[in-house]
Amino acid sequence: WLGVAIAVFGLLFGLVEILSQTRFPGQLGLFLTIVGIVVAWLGERRAAKVWPALLLLFFALPQAAVLQVALTAGLQLVSSVGAVAIIEMFGIPVLREGNIIDLGQIQLQVAEACAGLRYLFPLATFAFLCAYLYVGHPVKKTIIFLSSIPITILMNIVRIAVTGLLVEQRGVGAAEGFFHYFEGWIVFCLCLALLFL
Repeated sequence: WLGVAIAVFGLLFGLVEILSQTRFPGQLGLFLTIVGIVVAWLGERRAAKVWPALLLLFFALPQAAVLQVALTAGLQLVSSVGAVAIIEMFGIPVLREGNIIDLGQIQLQVAEACAGLRYLFPLATFAFLCAYLYVGHPVKKTIIFLSSIPITILMNIVRIAVTGLLVEQRGVGAAEGFFHYFEGWIVFCLCLALLFL
C-alpha cells in the first residue's frame, strides 16, 4: 500500500504538470510513480534493497529549469574568475567583465554551455556509483560522491584557462570547432581520473 500511495502521489505531480504547463513536475511524478510501482510489486523490504538503482534513476531526470539557471549562473561566474586568475599567473594581461574574458586580441565568453553542468551531472552520477560500490565507511562514501562537485568546478576552470592560454598563443582557432569539443572530452576524462584518484 505504501507503493500505491507513492505511485498516486507521482500521478498527482503529472496533474500539476498539466495544470502549470511546466515539464519538471511531470518528470518528477514519473520517477515517483516508477518507485511506487516497484515498492508495490516487490514489497517494502525487497524494494529497500534496490534503493541504489531507484536513486540512480533519479539522476536520469532532466533538472528543473530554475535549478539549471541558478547553477549555470553561479558556475559561469566562478569559472570566469578562476580562469582569469590562472591566466594572470602566466603573466598574460587579461580583463574580466562578468562572464567575458578579454585577452585584447579576442574576447572569450564563458557561455551557459561552458558553465560545467555538462560535467557535473554525469560525474555526480558516476561518483554515486563509485561511492555505492566502494567498500568502506559511509563517511568515505559520502566524500567520494561529494568530491564530484569540486572536481567539476576545478577542471572547468582549468579548461577555460587553457583555452585562454591557447588563444593567446595560437589564435582564435583554439577556441572553436573540433579542438574545443575534443578539449572538453579530454577534461571529462581527467575528471574521471581525479575521481578515481
